Amino acid sequence: MAKWSELPDDMIEYLTSFLPIQDYHRFSAVCRNWHMVAKQKRHSPAQQIPWLTLGEMKDTKKRKFYNLSEDRHNYLDVPELCGTVLCGSSYGWLFTLDRKLNFRLVNPLTGVCYDLPRPPPYYEGHIEQEMYMDPEELQRCLVFKAILDYDPRTRSDFAALILYGELNAQAFWRAGSTVWTAITDLPYVPDDIAFYEGKFYIVQSPCVDNYSAIYTFEVGTHPKATKLKLQVPCRESYGAEDLGIYDLIGKSITRYYPRDVIHHALAAPIWFTPNPW
Repeated sequence: MAKWSELPDDMIEYLTSFLPIQDYHRFSAVCRNWHMVAKQKRHSPAQQIPWLTLGEMKDTKKRKFYNLSEDRHNYLDVPELCGTVLCGSSYGWLFTLDRKLNFRLVNPLTGVCYDLPRPPPYYEGHIEQEMYMDPEELQRCLVFKAILDYDPRTRSDFAALILYGELNAQAFWRAGSTVWTAITDLPYVPDDIAFYEGKFYIVQSPCVDNYSAIYTFEVGTHPKATKLKLQVPCRESYGAEDLGIYDLIGKSITRYYPRDVIHHALAAPIWFTPNPW
């Protein structure tokens, strides 16, 4: 082949399916023909390595991400993320909560957004008590974690599950609904939630008989959590545990002791899988 720009379009399209996001954009800049083929987005790029979500830049208001595969920081100028707390990530979407407690699902690479109903009250059944909380603290603590079952780009009937409030209560929402539906049949405070092969999973660590409990949850007309017959050992905790901030450049770790660690557990870091499709 005398000129790479003269490769058949179907071959070029096939090659794009092996490229990570960064290389996909570089690929489209090679020549006009490659750009036109890449712009059609007929093939999703290869499986992406997630980015770690970091803070908001004070001077530019851009959101900062750490790109693990290239060992660099990426800065995204997304107005929908400005001033928000990130509560979770699924399929390249971020759950955001602003100071007014507007809850949204945002794709930071395409700008597409879904407005979600306001989360239930922090104190179960007592929305008026939120008036006495610091707005910044309420924004930070109201939603502990949020996840999706399916990608909204592939299924219009997608659903979300959240842990929220003082005791990590659980609630779900189905696209098209105007409210969150509480899940009330779990005996202990949950630690985590996940979605796998068509089912939501809720993990609790009550350490009764030194075993955790795992429940499956299916969204339907009469939602119900079912306890799995598993014995998963758990470890007792008698107080605050050490946290640390690891310096990638200096290869050092600094201990970090957050305030009010007993009352407000810290959520795990949010990893965002970039997907502009």
